[in-house]
Amino acid sequence: MEDKHIVRKRKDRKMGTKKPEWAKRRRFFLCTFALFLISLPWSYRGFFDAETGDFRPLWLVLCVAVWAAAAALSFVKWEGFQKRATLWREIGLLGISVAGLAMFCIFSVGDYQLTPWFVISNLIPIYILVRIIHLFANSLTLTATIAGIICLAFAGVNFYVYELRARPIYPWDIFSLGTAAVVAEDYQIVACVQLIASYLIFVILHQLVIFLPKESERSVKKAGANAAVAACLVLIYAYGIFPQFSTSIWAVIFNNAENGTVASFISYLPWAFLEKPEGYDTAEAEAYLEKVGETKADESRTSAVNIIMIMDESMTDYAVFGDRMAEALPEDPMPFFHSLQENTVRGNLYVSCYGGNTCDTEFESLTGNSILYAPNTPFETQFHGPMPSIVSTLKEDGYEAIAMHPLGAADWNRDDVYRYLGFTSFTTLEDLDQDEENFIRGNYSDQADFAWIINRYEQKKEGDPFFLFNVTMQNHGGYGQETLDGNWQVSTDLSALGDYPQAELFFSLMKETDQAIEKLVTYFSQVEEPTIICIYGDHQPDLQDDFLDVLYGEPESEVSHQERQKKYTTPFVIWANYDIEETTIDKMSANYLGPMLLRYANVDMSAYDTFLLDLYENYPVIASTGIYDAQGNFYDNEEEADSERIDLYQKLQYYQMKDAK
Repeated sequence: MEDKHIVRKRKDRKMGTKKPEWAKRRRFFLCTFALFLISLPWSYRGFFDAETGDFRPLWLVLCVAVWAAAAALSFVKWEGFQKRATLWREIGLLGISVAGLAMFCIFSVGDYQLTPWFVISNLIPIYILVRIIHLFANSLTLTATIAGIICLAFAGVNFYVYELRARPIYPWDIFSLGTAAVVAEDYQIVACVQLIASYLIFVILHQLVIFLPKESERSVKKAGANAAVAACLVLIYAYGIFPQFSTSIWAVIFNNAENGTVASFISYLPWAFLEKPEGYDTAEAEAYLEKVGETKADESRTSAVNIIMIMDESMTDYAVFGDRMAEALPEDPMPFFHSLQENTVRGNLYVSCYGGNTCDTEFESLTGNSILYAPNTPFETQFHGPMPSIVSTLKEDGYEAIAMHPLGAADWNRDDVYRYLGFTSFTTLEDLDQDEENFIRGNYSDQADFAWIINRYEQKKEGDPFFLFNVTMQNHGGYGQETLDGNWQVSTDLSALGDYPQAELFFSLMKETDQAIEKLVTYFSQVEEPTIICIYGDHQPDLQDDFLDVLYGEPESEVSHQERQKKYTTPFVIWANYDIEETTIDKMSANYLGPMLLRYANVDMSAYDTFLLDLYENYPVIASTGIYDAQGNFYDNEEEADSERIDLYQKLQYYQMKDAK
């Protein structure tokens, strides 16, 4: 006689009776546990210290303990949870959000402090996301799945991007997903403890959510409540929390540690967008540039075969502050630089940054665009594809375009930016000779840097057009005594001015730069091929707090905005080994430097470069810190200047950055 239990099971299967909830939970757990076991051979390295290689049993014990807890929950039936469905739904949504925050904390970049501010500023955006997902999913289980995958993916990608490129992901990285996918193929991603721990949180989250009551059918009332709560939280965050963020792309690790990954990502959102000028029209911009037309090289003048452009880190000439600095210095730290007169154009370059943000000056001098009409650090935020520059112009003229910077390729996103600007090769620190004698205070010296330039020039075929852009590192801050090593010592005494050891160190570095410039110019003065060299500073150094007070003769906070422009001034020189008209330019902003170099190199120029040189005659300085017109009048901003030419410049710059092909 057939067993009654077997007959009942057959009958249940025939009638389609569903398995009990506890069986579903057990099946889900077994499936996820199987996936975990399968992943162990791939993720075993996560249980070993990355530096020492020592086995970390605590992590293995923790993982086993978490899985044991998940197993216990999977085999328990808690019928009491079926009551008070609304309350438990809200608890579930909050729990999903907390689990998401835990994933971000596990994958955190930087040593964060779990303060109330940290929790609130990161938990609220996650909670808003969870409520929006639940609005459409109408299921806690599905909401937990989608939100968990998003948080795990976001936190994980952010972590691995930092491991590979020493920076977190930014909102504008979405524009480079295609490039990122291609680049990612060259890397091997290895699972780490953070990934395993976050995966376990994801599993536990499902074990807990399954216990909660099932959702009732969709209703307008419930959907409206979800939408209203999300909208209120968005307003609270936008107007109450978001304005409190302090954001700097240079201090990304500090931002992530202080604000948290989610809050930091949100704080960078305004940086991702370039404001379209009022009345801008693509067709009108194209028509205007076509009307201006390109400027052809003058066949009656010598054209440069070799063009070398050097942005020297923190190079400064404090003569702009008057005689006080000259009186305090026992000797001129840059005698050769100041001696250049024949076939030389020199002057004061007005930049948009002080003490940092090198890439702002780099951007202005290479593209002709101004930071006044672009977000700060555009190398990080605005390059999602090719952008016109003097690099692309020279390539069209047949020049080989080479870039060199003795630091990492990823700094200021240069590995991507240089490709978009048109450089055909990019040499970084890892490609250079690492001999100790080539470094000063741990930075690649200008002597070694310029020696590389000479060597690279000698490798080219005689007569081939050659353009090289170089960003140096020797004079990079900080300037504390702790940066000194046994190979180099301070050689400047400023005791007549006061106790300023950082300034003494900096002026000693300027002596080294001057000697390197002398060797470079001396070499190319003996080269037969027409060669032009442009050397300029990216920004002034940030020395002791009161050093500028001494230079101004009063506290900096009390000087006028116009007088404060002196701190945004660096020297520049354009020297050639052939005849060019000598002149001194008192004021010129960095956005004009590239076109000015092309003019003296006597090469074909784009319509945009032609426009810029014409604009220079009316407004020689257009920087984010202020504007000077040709009569020497100073304006705090473009609204005060109120010029149709400046408005046109803003529109053409937008065209160059967004619509030019």
